[in-house]
Amino acid sequence: MRLFIALHLPSQVQAALAQAQSSLRRELDSPALRWTRPESTHLTLLFLGDVAAGDVIAVAEKLRTACASFPAFELEISGAGCFPHARRPRVLWLGLDGDLDALYVLAARVTTECGIFSERLANKPFHPHLTLARIKIDYEIVGRRLHQTLPTLTATPAHWRVESVELMSSDLLPSGPQYAVVQSVALRF
Repeated sequence: MRLFIALHLPSQVQAALAQAQSSLRRELDSPALRWTRPESTHLTLLFLGDVAAGDVIAVAEKLRTACASFPAFELEISGAGCFPHARRPRVLWLGLDGDLDALYVLAARVTTECGIFSERLANKPFHPHLTLARIKIDYEIVGRRLHQTLPTLTATPAHWRVESVELMSSDLLPSGPQYAVVQSVALRF
């Protein structure tokens, strides 16, 4: 199974993503951008990749260990940007604010416990973000337009309480990825 570990986004955050995409579409109407579906967007803590079916129970157990006694915390949308940089953007995203210390600690715990199942555990720092679009071609052209547009982008304020962590499966279909929750682990209230 193709697996990853993520935080689910409630409907008010999905609505804020849709509003930000709508604003950007007016400014950046381009076939170079492949927009994400807000209802499928999540905050990835760790991408595992292909995991043997026999290891799924072990991954879920390690996830429960990572989340044991971890308190629920608050996050909110804040700012926008792109990876790797504005001159040649590949990913357009909304940033986060709130209890980022808790988010970073949770991501580190998940990586420590579940990283042994990752097919490509990178030594890259964790950059929490919510993907709005992926850019496939015309990087420089889109980058010039983004340079003018991103500073003026304002997303609808949206905050939420992170109360669980999900082990997710991903099936890559011609219509786009399809996600399903394999295991949900509650945080402490």
